[in-house]
Amino acid sequence: MGRPKRKELTEKQRLFADWYIGDVEGELTQKLMAEKLGVSEKTLSLWKREALFRSYVNELAYTRILKDYPQVVRNLANRAKKDNVAARIYLDHKDKIDGRLEGLGDGSVVIIMPDRKNNGND
Repeated sequence: MGRPKRKELTEKQRLFADWYIGDVEGELTQKLMAEKLGVSEKTLSLWKREALFRSYVNELAYTRILKDYPQVVRNLANRAKKDNVAARIYLDHKDKIDGRLEGLGDGSVVIIMPDRKNNGND
């Protein structure tokens, strides 16, 4: 019989999650973060495998993307005006990308593009 599943993360896990997605200033390594939190690196590795932790990290990452998204689009628009091809391509396809952000279990985010076979009709 395993350990009972927690319904909430500990404060240390939330602090680690913030660091994990890059919301903590500084150049801490995972080893230094473990020391700062008073846990082992192995504990941090175990936390990263827990479904509750992964779910929390996904939510944090998604929230961060939504918060930063308007500024990113403004920056891309400014670059597009200066003939930045990548920015111009993104802006040309922005409407297709909006609303298609999806979190992965490892804390990363992908953009889901429509299947070309169905001409963008999902």
